Amino acid sequence: MCHGFSPLVVVRPRDWRPGLDVTGYWWPYDADVQLPPRLRDFLGAGPAPVFAGLGSATVPDPERLGAEIVRALRAAGLRGVVQRGWAGLTATGDDMLTIDEVPHSALFPRMAAVVHHAGAGTTAAGLRAGAPAVPVPVQFDEGFSAARLVGLGVAPAAPPLRRLTADALSSALVRATRDTGCRERAEALGARIRADDGITPVRKAGNSLGSQILPAKARCQGPRARPDPSARRPDGCHPVARAEPAVLVRRRAAAPTPGAAGSPAAAGPVPRRPRRAWRAPTRRSSRGAVH
Repeated sequence: MCHGFSPLVVVRPRDWRPGLDVTGYWWPYDADVQLPPRLRDFLGAGPAPVFAGLGSATVPDPERLGAEIVRALRAAGLRGVVQRGWAGLTATGDDMLTIDEVPHSALFPRMAAVVHHAGAGTTAAGLRAGAPAVPVPVQFDEGFSAARLVGLGVAPAAPPLRRLTADALSSALVRATRDTGCRERAEALGARIRADDGITPVRKAGNSLGSQILPAKARCQGPRARPDPSARRPDGCHPVARAEPAVLVRRRAAAPTPGAAGSPAAAGPVPRRPRRAWRAPTRRSSRGAVH
């Protein structure tokens, strides 16, 4: 079994049995993706902004949370790109831009830092881009991912979203964007992750599995022999090779011995039902006339 995360981020547990492999991240083909023109114009109009988005996470009061994020960004002296996402976040002002779905692979390398919910995919995209992070975990495995970012030295803190305030977020953003050590560690780790090849181990595992399954399937099926059409099973069935495995098609029971009393041969030929002659279908016009 192959696990699609990087051993640079989470080391393979020692108690795992053989056959459970950590291959590295699996990236889609995204080399040619482009950002929307409006977003490109915003990026070119000033210093690198900070991304803030929660992906598929939802919040009970998106207006209040959006205002807290904007207040934190402005207190830290940073511009912001706020992704609407499922939470419905919005931000207004010349120093803020609200966006919808955009490729993280094209956006994150141009960010001063990324604020996200520490979901597995967003965490991996931020690490790949080499951008410092401020994770705000919401639930499930996000707390673990946020702790790993802090442990790797690419995030200064991980304030939980439920207790997030503008002051706490602003303090973390200042450290993430102005601490040169945090930036250097994020860039170095990003370069190593981009050099990982997580696809080749999966391809090798798939080829190995296929080489094991095909011979086993051949042994189970054995040689394919064409059944004798004249053969009849005691239960009145004829084997017919229509599919694999063979399908037994029920037919009529064996006819009585020709010439015996009550047999069709003694009673004469059995008349067949005449077939109905084919007629071309008729169509009616809107007035009801037959054509």
